[in-house]
Amino acid sequence: MAEGGLERRRGPDLWRRGVAAVTALGWLALLAALFTLDAAAPPQEYFLHRAWEHFTGERIVLPSVWDRETLAWVPRLLVLSLALGVASLLTASFRLRRSRDPSPVGAFVLVPATLVALVLLVAFGP
Repeated sequence: MAEGGLERRRGPDLWRRGVAAVTALGWLALLAALFTLDAAAPPQEYFLHRAWEHFTGERIVLPSVWDRETLAWVPRLLVLSLALGVASLLTASFRLRRSRDPSPVGAFVLVPATLVALVLLVAFGP
């Protein structure tokens, strides 16, 4: 169709809605990975711990090890997020037919963000 022609589409079709839904699921998987990483981390000592020790004389012993069972879910969630982002990009690349069709910006940001998280996890570990 010529540029500036009659637009007959009534809105996003099922495929474009699906791309948006898959991208949103990818973002949820990335957020779940970050929250899981935080849950697996050993607790940190805060001011209240020191104040309790100072005023009561009781020492609060915090574990210094990571929760390995919870930590095992982080790479799985990151790979799921990456797979959903790539699937969203591939599906959108086949569906963008006109120059005015919006590109999936969320997926363009999700894939590099997930790759950076995976590289940091592999390079530095928990």
